[in-house]
Formats: sequence, C-alpha cells, structure tokens
Amino acid sequence: MSEIFVIIFTTTLAIALFAVAFAILQQFNRHNKHLSEHLKSYQDLMLKKIEADNKQQTQKATVSLRLQAYERMVLFLERINPPNLLIRVSPGNKKAADLQNALLRAIRDEYEHNLSQQLFVSGSAWELIKTAKEEVVKSVNLAAATVKADDPANVYAQEVMTKWFSNKDDAVEKALNSLKEDVRNNF
Repeated sequence: MSEIFVIIFTTTLAIALFAVAFAILQQFNRHNKHLSEHLKSYQDLMLKKIEADNKQQTQKATVSLRLQAYERMVLFLERINPPNLLIRVSPGNKKAADLQNALLRAIRDEYEHNLSQQLFVSGSAWELIKTAKEEVVKSVNLAAATVKADDPANVYAQEVMTKWFSNKDDAVEKALNSLKEDVRNNF
C-alpha cells in the first residue's frame, strides 16, 4: 500500500506542480500580452507623433517656399513694369527696334526664370501674373507699331511709357495687389 500511496502522492504532487506551473505560465502570458498591447499602443503613439512632427516641418518648409515664391513674383512684376524695365534696359544709343527686342528678351528671360514659382502661388494670382506679362509685351509691341524701327530708342521709350500710362487697367498693379492679398489671407 505504501507503493500506491507513493504513486498517488507523486501523481498528486506532479499534478499540483503542473497546475502551479500552468497558472504561472498563464499569468506570464497575460502579462506579456498586456505588455505587448501597451508597447504596440506606445509605438502607434510615437509613429503618430513622428508623422505630426514631419508634417509640421514640411508645412514650415512649404510656407517658407511659398512666401519666397510670392516675393519673387512681386520682384518679377516690378522688374517688368515698363518704367522699371526701361531703366534696367537703358535705351542708350540704340535704335527703336533694338530696344524693343531687348525689352522683349528681358521680359521673356524674367518670366522663364520664374516659371517654377507657379507651383507655390495661387492659381488666380498666377493668371494675373501671366496677364500682366502679356499686357507689358502688348504695350511694348504697340509702341513699336507707332515708331519707325530706326528711330532713336529714346523716342520709342517715350512711346512705351505713353502707351503704358494711357492704359486705364494697370495689369501689373492688379497682379501685385492680388499677391499682397493672398499673402495677407494665407500667411
């Protein structure tokens, strides 16, 4: 009987040890699951924070680029405005046709240099900028139609200024005002 008692005792002890080990493993698994869930939510939170930081940095960079684009477009408009354009592209001893070509080339070069800025300014502002450029070109060409190609550049320059100032709708000023309004409303 003592053998049976030893077997029962050993079996009971083994079952008890197994039950204790099983309970400890269950507790360990619950703890690991809870820890894993906590780490997952912490990881998700950190990813969201990193994404928010990246978005904020991107927005700061974009705002800076957009403001620079508006500045460049204001500079473009000021540079193609006929009074300023004629100062930069001095008539000198040129003929009217030479000055006309120089003015058109300066306008085209300025425009091409700033084409990429359309990515950062509003669509309506960009349309007004294009219209302003076209109006300046139109004034330059209209003035050329009223003088002879071999007239002195000074005569042609005066005609450009007359055509520009006789135009009631100053497209450059309109575009400048649009840019200023965009900056006031968006930055």
